[in-house]
Amino acid sequence: MAPKVLYTTRISPAGRAVEITAKILGLELDIKFVDLAKREHLTEEFLKMNPLHTIPVIIDEDVPLYDSHAIIIYLVSKYAKDDKLYPKDLVTQARINAMLHLESGVLFSRIRGLLSPVVYLGCAEVPQDKVDGIYDAYDLVEGSLQSDFLVGNTLTLADISCCTSLSLLKTVFPVDAGKCPKLIAYLKRLEQVVPDYHEFNTSFKMAPIVLYTTRRTPAGRAVEITAKMIGLELDVKFMDLTKKEHMTEEFLKMNPLHTVPTIVDGDVPLYDSHAIIIYLVSKYAKDDKLYPKDLVTQARINAMLHLESGVLFARLRGLLEPIFYKGCAELPQDKMDGIYNAYDLVEGSLQSDYLVGNSLTLADISCCTSLSSLHTLFPADAGKCPKLIAYLKRLEQVIPDYNEFNTVRAEEANTYLKLKLEENKKK
Repeated sequence: MAPKVLYTTRISPAGRAVEITAKILGLELDIKFVDLAKREHLTEEFLKMNPLHTIPVIIDEDVPLYDSHAIIIYLVSKYAKDDKLYPKDLVTQARINAMLHLESGVLFSRIRGLLSPVVYLGCAEVPQDKVDGIYDAYDLVEGSLQSDFLVGNTLTLADISCCTSLSLLKTVFPVDAGKCPKLIAYLKRLEQVVPDYHEFNTSFKMAPIVLYTTRRTPAGRAVEITAKMIGLELDVKFMDLTKKEHMTEEFLKMNPLHTVPTIVDGDVPLYDSHAIIIYLVSKYAKDDKLYPKDLVTQARINAMLHLESGVLFARLRGLLEPIFYKGCAELPQDKMDGIYNAYDLVEGSLQSDYLVGNSLTLADISCCTSLSSLHTLFPADAGKCPKLIAYLKRLEQVIPDYNEFNTVRAEEANTYLKLKLEENKKK
């Protein structure tokens, strides 16, 4: 069965309710995150799906549906193996529906009423009356809890819908256990019975870092590998440099050097792969293994990063640019000699299993991308550079998805180079 497409945002309580429902039902979702700040929900395409321009929206078998409460009832009614989440008994359904409207009309409505002036209107303070409204909402839920769950003694759609807004509210405005003991106990109970509760309701998914790159660029691949190793999600946007997409006004605002890769983390654009991977590891890695805090080790890693930018990638670019952009039909011998000289430099640098010490660091991640491209185009001589050959084989074992990031994409570059040379020869 083809996955349902879900248009949502990462922190939307409504969208999370749909994700939780799908998880419980075993339904696969193809999640498309919508950037409301960029008004992606106001595009003509989106408005055709949902004239209210709200999220979430799902597409199921070409049919668009919107409003989380309507969506979760639909999903359970169509795909659930039983009716536990939304029983067929009309009285029970009416009670669940009442709680769904409590979520939309009170819980989520008060979240939106509090956040919208801050997020969209530039308000610098949270009005006290809005805060009071949140605590009043807690009292309403406290009074509604006559059993273990909002409707009866088993989990229903009422709980799935309300828990997403409640978890967000509780994060910002903690519940007073003295005033709302049943609500506190209820939220703890939900942590035990809602699958992946922490992922959906406690951690709140961080918006992915946007990476502007090309598939074949070694620098971009270094960023992708680093993100992979530290568990960071990237929203990768591949650019077409032949169409000068890196020269647009929008891109130049992010990166006046008009180079790839460029990342946007939150609202902050950063460029140069070496700067980016240090930033990502320093900010997001759980430990400092890839870029140790020891200043001597950092200096040695930095030296290898500059070897990559100033020698490996510089010589790769110096060889390829005349072919790709100036119509050259041959590989200049002096450029090729420079490549083999670069191999000798790396061979001499390998005093241990890795470029800096005996464990993988950013030095290896950065250099391996250019080396894999160079080695595919101009294979290193195992007789002259045995340590380099062994090193590259070692990296294949320790870098996640090495084949995809380095072998496959380096071969793509090789194929493109051959095609370009043939094309240039015919001119």
